[in-house]
Amino acid sequence: MVRRNDQKVLLLTGADALSWLHSITSQNIKNLKPGDSTETLVLTPTGHIEHQIKVLAFDGGLYLIVNGTKLEALSKWLTMMRFRSKVELSETELEVWGAFADLNLGDLAWVDGFDSEPKGSVRYALEVENFPYREYLMPNGFSPDIEEAGMLAFEALRIAAGRPEITDIDEKSLPHEFDWLASAVHLTKGCYRGQETVAKVHNLGHPPRRLVVLNLEVGDTVANPGEDIGYQGRVIGKVLAGALHYEAGSLALGLVNRNTPYLDLEVCGMTASQKVLVPAKTVENTQTTQYTATNVTTIIDKFTATNYSASAATISVNLVTAAGSAGNANLITKTKTLQPSEVYTFPELVGQVLGNGDFISTIAGTASAINMRVSGREVTQ
Repeated sequence: MVRRNDQKVLLLTGADALSWLHSITSQNIKNLKPGDSTETLVLTPTGHIEHQIKVLAFDGGLYLIVNGTKLEALSKWLTMMRFRSKVELSETELEVWGAFADLNLGDLAWVDGFDSEPKGSVRYALEVENFPYREYLMPNGFSPDIEEAGMLAFEALRIAAGRPEITDIDEKSLPHEFDWLASAVHLTKGCYRGQETVAKVHNLGHPPRRLVVLNLEVGDTVANPGEDIGYQGRVIGKVLAGALHYEAGSLALGLVNRNTPYLDLEVCGMTASQKVLVPAKTVENTQTTQYTATNVTTIIDKFTATNYSASAATISVNLVTAAGSAGNANLITKTKTLQPSEVYTFPELVGQVLGNGDFISTIAGTASAINMRVSGREVTQ
């Protein structure tokens, strides 16, 4: 277990507790039942992240787990937003203890849903790491009967999983950039502060930055928050957090420009390989080259498509050899129909190999209806 001294617990009670918090934050709160956990965000009027709230429902109301450095500002804002609502907000003396297993320490356990299937929203990441994290709310002075771990161990595990915390954000941070839509935003719940920006950026499909997990090549150097991330001599992002992982070595969580190539980057004067967390491309209704294997051999590990429109839409996929053109001879998937909100993984594309100069080409029946995501391995020739 890890003592989360950085976390504080607020108690929200009253007849309107669920509906009130639902109306002013990003997540669907109003249908929570006792024992349910979720996560929600307070956004600025322009849709940037201001506060992260972990919500645990119980018979008498809601426990709100928040970062201690944000406690005063959040409490002040929540109090100001009560108006005539029947809610009461107070600070508790409960301690927060994190664990990566169910330790049966009572009913007051907030379970992290970051790696779960999104409800009423989407996930941008191609892959999501298993992150079985939970936080127990324990009486003041609690002492665990198992060995206590330190915050650096927690940081290493959450960085490896690409799990953001409120300490990672800056004044420009959008939920989409951190893949927080998957666990903290409901896309159809209705109006709340910042909702218009959330919808606009999602519909465009192009958040300005994307989250990456970086693995520094050698040694025990730990990247510090704020250090530059470089590519070919240019600064293209910043480190958000760094830690030493017990298996992977030195890891860093970074935020880079959306158009940064999916290649090795530079941190602390060392090469840092990146794991792509938030890629997405729109499939247009003209034949379009989506990826070319340049001086590498590429093996496709996963190819998914999501229909974000309100109507059925089709997609066709060609794997074309170098200097060739898309046609029936290299058509792998022909006019696959996706229903509204359907996510489809193409089994026929898994394991396909692209040689130097080969490329992926797509065409959709309807423009801007389908987003595609592809993950794979590039082997330098």
